[in-house]
Amino acid sequence: MIIKVNLQAPDFSAIQKAGEVIKRGGIVIFPTDTVYGLGCSAFHIPSIKNIFRIKKRSIHKPLPVFINGPDQLAGLISGRISSLAKELIEVFWPGALTLILPANDQVPDLVTGGSKRIGVRMPQCKLVLDLISLTQLPLIGTSVNVSGKAMPNAMSRVIDKWEYKVDLILNAGDKEKVCASTVVDLTVCPPKIIREGAIGTKRLYPYFKKIQRSN
Repeated sequence: MIIKVNLQAPDFSAIQKAGEVIKRGGIVIFPTDTVYGLGCSAFHIPSIKNIFRIKKRSIHKPLPVFINGPDQLAGLISGRISSLAKELIEVFWPGALTLILPANDQVPDLVTGGSKRIGVRMPQCKLVLDLISLTQLPLIGTSVNVSGKAMPNAMSRVIDKWEYKVDLILNAGDKEKVCASTVVDLTVCPPKIIREGAIGTKRLYPYFKKIQRSN
């Protein structure tokens, strides 16, 4: 099923339909502030397995998770949020920054790739945030591509390759070529930039140095 949506003023009925699909264990393709996302409930094992299968992704590679605010972190991470994590969240969320944090025992091993670490992000996209709020679930938010291959920007290519592999596509039209999110591992000291994306390293290093000076 394909439903057209307007990112500037998303129709609640479309979000509601996507929420119903997710709550019953389905997989949805939805637009985000970076690329198109391929998502399901972060706690629904069969759906997560299907995402690995259709992306041809190694089960040892963790999957990123979307949340709708810092309050949702409590159900996903182990221990307290560090002062550096709090500062990065305050400055860069919502936005294109994925933070890797220690995962708690409620997070499926499939999501963490067995690493006991979880990559979380609050996207700057009202549609996605509304979808999370509606379902009351953190969502898998991996990019719509075969693992290791380029991410399609044209909706026609998304539909051609993925329409019959998922339960619903929220079609917001073609995406401009944009960077994926920047990924920072905060489970190590000093923090490590795993992938440089939309937020450049020059914007992040001042926060890393501030923490190092205080230690």
